[in-house]
Amino acid sequence: MALSIATQWMIFFFIVGLMAAYIVAYAMDNVMGRVGFGVFGNMAVLVIGYLAGSWLIDRFYHMPTTLEKSLLLSIVLSFLTLLFLVVFKRLFWRH
Repeated sequence: MALSIATQWMIFFFIVGLMAAYIVAYAMDNVMGRVGFGVFGNMAVLVIGYLAGSWLIDRFYHMPTTLEKSLLLSIVLSFLTLLFLVVFKRLFWRH
């Protein structure tokens, strides 16, 4: 699916995605405070969660899907990754 896009557009969308992840991570850092991972940590978790979600959808979701649906599922999985890691950190956080 993604291989039919030209390389320049792939690089452009990756950079735009990183900028959007930074803005969202900055907002999430202000909301979560000390429980979060910092701006760049949140951004890394969101980007890695998005890439893992894209891979999981491409690998294991066998129903026909549109680009919009796979993008939405990947974004949801990236936020679920951040939520899981924050809850996991909070469970083992010592005061």
